Amino acid sequence: YITLHFEGNLNFSNPNINKETEKILRDSIISTIFGNDFTKFSNNKLLKEYAQSSLNTFIETAEDSAKKIKLYTKIDGNIISANNQYVSFRRIITTNTTTDAKTLMTTCNHYLFDAQTGRYLNERDIFTPLQMNIIRSLLVNRAKEMAKENEIKIDFQRVRPNGNFTLTDSTITYTFNPYEIAHPQIGYIEITINNIKTN
Repeated sequence: YITLHFEGNLNFSNPNINKETEKILRDSIISTIFGNDFTKFSNNKLLKEYAQSSLNTFIETAEDSAKKIKLYTKIDGNIISANNQYVSFRRIITTNTTTDAKTLMTTCNHYLFDAQTGRYLNERDIFTPLQMNIIRSLLVNRAKEMAKENEIKIDFQRVRPNGNFTLTDSTITYTFNPYEIAHPQIGYIEITINNIKTN
């Protein structure tokens, strides 16, 4: 038997977003993160349907040794910044990755959208190849500083723009999830580059 404990909260509102645009952005965010089939559900219903879909997928793909497991998954998502140009949505998932229900792993992903059209944006929609190379160099330099400050080991060769980023008017922050650039016990790592112009 496989059981699933599932909880979470989704919030698509923000003081800087009008109601008309909010609906467009909500549908775009849900389509990008969960899939087109989920846009028709309310937030709570969406999470329940997604949980059931995730459970069905797990049952279909799990090995026999994992057939007796209690799955725990928590999904939280909200708009963390919005202006007349960009809207940034953050999704945090916490789940157990083994048969031990207490062994939890948290991942954090950011998704950037055009504030007017709701279109999902990646780095190449915003930065030139030259700018991407500069960003990579700045990320590596900042990662080296963080590794020294926090006494952690980071694989600097793997520190590069990864599509998991968020913008403000003067900063860009990249998030690296467990296993990407460091030992998973460290959790996800956020590297912020300050004093940049993102327009």
